[in-house]
Amino acid sequence: MAGGHNIDTQTIHRRHRLGLMLLADYWDACDEAVLFDARTEHPQETLIKENGSTKIVDRFGWQWLRLRLGALEARVPAITK
Repeated sequence: MAGGHNIDTQTIHRRHRLGLMLLADYWDACDEAVLFDARTEHPQETLIKENGSTKIVDRFGWQWLRLRLGALEARVPAITK
């Protein structure tokens, strides 16, 4: 609705699922990362990885992500404190 190019809904869903399936692998490969919950108009930081540790910034967003990953039987990123 705001412009851009057309990508069919089926392709968007396939890419989203694949991204979630690979999330933990990508997370492990990064030295620093920020994961955003973009389900609303104002994306919220959910996880931050820096200095060798991952911390939860938004517990609600993290719980939702864990449920989604569990439903896909995808590996969950490791949380360190």
